[in-house]
Amino acid sequence: MTVTTSMKIVDTIKTTIAQMVANSGFRVRPTAIYANPVLLDLIDQEMKTEYNVVLNTTQISAGFHCQVMLSSKPATCR
Repeated sequence: MTVTTSMKIVDTIKTTIAQMVANSGFRVRPTAIYANPVLLDLIDQEMKTEYNVVLNTTQISAGFHCQVMLSSKPATCR
């Protein structure tokens, strides 16, 4: 995935996830985006500026918390 300076990072990520999920040839279950701290900061800034959204934090396992960005894939709870 490549994001140019004229593109929005969040929209590009969400579109990529939607395309992965729509591909019936694979059973896709995207669970996380692993990125360097600079990219995560840019995503956070874009979410605040463009969408007026502050990323929530959730606990993923004992003591580990991460920021959450909603995607086009509906959440499945088990």
